[in-house]
Amino acid sequence: KKVLIYVDQKRRDSYPAERIRKELKKCGINVKISGKISFLPTVAYWKPNVIIFGKHDGFHGDWLRNIHDSYIFSLGTEQGTTYKSFLEKTWIQGHVYPRLPAHEFVDCFLVYNEFTKSYLDSKLKNTRVEIIGSPRLYSKKLHKKARPLKGKNLTIGIICGEDKTNFSTVLNFFKQY
Repeated sequence: KKVLIYVDQKRRDSYPAERIRKELKKCGINVKISGKISFLPTVAYWKPNVIIFGKHDGFHGDWLRNIHDSYIFSLGTEQGTTYKSFLEKTWIQGHVYPRLPAHEFVDCFLVYNEFTKSYLDSKLKNTRVEIIGSPRLYSKKLHKKARPLKGKNLTIGIICGEDKTNFSTVLNFFKQY
């Protein structure tokens, strides 16, 4: 088996792509990671069995419309939202583009939470949707306290655990620190 992982934004997507690649290699799977310039030539020449992709709208959707004989996973970029209006805008309508997202060319959508799965199941009939959580957890070890940025009056934290999709619960959690 051959798996191709597409990296749309190098800074954001490289680390999670590398983590996925390492895990798949442990299973003896041949994995390549490609960016915008090398993606289409890699698909044409290497002929992957599986492609792990991100957003499937805009020109990315056009790419997917022209790929055959590969199983396409679309890794959700909804960021764990619980707002139907946001999902409608980002998933169903997509970015402003002459064509709608290429839903019908995705074999399986990988999403953050049950809310998104339920919403997509109701909108995209006969579509496979699986909950995987966030693939963008950048630390191997989770911390109970947010770490402040040096020299900045700003703290960035990632919250994991029960009911992480309820904004008021998340806000109350961060107020503890």
